Amino acid sequence: MPNIPSTKTAAAISQKRELIPRFRVLLHNDDVNTPEHVVKALMHVFKFTVQECERIMMEAHNQGVALCTIEPLEQAEHHRDQLRTGGQGQIGAEEMDKEKTRRGERATRGQPDTMNTKERSDII
Repeated sequence: MPNIPSTKTAAAISQKRELIPRFRVLLHNDDVNTPEHVVKALMHVFKFTVQECERIMMEAHNQGVALCTIEPLEQAEHHRDQLRTGGQGQIGAEEMDKEKTRRGERATRGQPDTMNTKERSDII
């Protein structure tokens, strides 16, 4: 059998496929927003079903925090920012420190949060 040369370049062969780090978007319970407002905001931001949004809202209410989704950083930050504004109204008034989030520290209560699952897979 003849030796068939590879069509890949040396650079392509030496490249390793790296996965994009993914971050958790967490919803913290608060005493400011109504359950209905939270469900509407989740439906608007994530396009989840009413049942899924109610489940997330109830988990945050009962447990203090709920996982909304896990996604790349830019998308997670975008969704976090959308949740903060609630589409139209405000969900949480304080600005979260992005560096704390990247280190895996908990955001201010009542704030959506992003957390790197690669660094802190033991959380939640």
